Formats: sequence, C-alpha cells, structure tokens
Amino acid sequence: MNSEGILLLSKDRRVDVAAQLGYPDEYYFNRRFKQTVGVTPRQYVRNRKKPLMNYRQVRHGSH
Repeated sequence: MNSEGILLLSKDRRVDVAAQLGYPDEYYFNRRFKQTVGVTPRQYVRNRKKPLMNYRQVRHGSH
C-alpha cells in the first residue's frame, strides 16, 4: 500500500505512519510527501475526507 492509502486508512499519527514507511522522522516524510503528491499529508487527509462528510450531510438533510 502506498503512503496515501496508509494515511487515509490508518488512525495512527503521522509520525507513526512515517516510521512505518521507513522515514527517519515526520518532517522528512512531510517534505517528501508534498514533493510527490503536491500537498502535505495533513492537507491530503483533510481534502480526501471532506467529500465524504458533504455526502453524509446531503443524505441526512443537514447543511
């Protein structure tokens, strides 16, 4: 599984995900992730989860 998938599926902290993927520290992981994906890991997770929240709000009639 790639780093994007692990971030989305894991409830682990980013520092723990970085260690699982073999990065020496969270800061290096953040830099490499942003160079590869274009956004920070935090932004990636927030952006990917946002559409799911909006879908739930529409389904339940909340705005």
